[in-house]
Amino acid sequence: KYYTHAAPDNRVTFMAKVIHGYRASQYGYLEHKSNFIYRFLGNALSLITFFKEHMDYPFVYFRSTLPGKMLELGVGNGTTFKQFRDWGWEVEGLDFDSAAVQACADEGLNVREGDIFSQQFDDSSFDGVFSAHVLEHVPDPVALMVESLRVLKPGGRFIAVTPNSDSVLHGAFKSNWRGLEPP
Repeated sequence: KYYTHAAPDNRVTFMAKVIHGYRASQYGYLEHKSNFIYRFLGNALSLITFFKEHMDYPFVYFRSTLPGKMLELGVGNGTTFKQFRDWGWEVEGLDFDSAAVQACADEGLNVREGDIFSQQFDDSSFDGVFSAHVLEHVPDPVALMVESLRVLKPGGRFIAVTPNSDSVLHGAFKSNWRGLEPP
């Protein structure tokens, strides 16, 4: 019942259209599915830092990178995987959790169970490797980074998003900060 197993919210609400409009205007993300009004409202909403950070994720990390072949480590329910795919990336995913892998398979996503080491990818296989909130859960994060760089093409981009203990929210909530998830 881990939160990443929940099905993604695919409702097309007014707010979802505004976020989509922002992403279309800033990143060309499914641009053909957005109109001027939603782009305008999304760009206006981006003036509020909290909303801008949410709307930019994960696109901001690959802004200057043309879509190619992406490996996502720790796909969870496949939300980010689908965003990369819809942005034009050819995406492969990995997750330790068989329930997450099955949920993604049910959605038709190319996700394998296991870690990056067991897959034996060729050198320089991917244009991008993306890892969100995985590094802090593995026994040897340095080895994970080294292996990720090995499978990355020259000039490719490796992004690892982790909790930020210097964040404003950690400072405000201290030991009750959401980023401090057990185990």
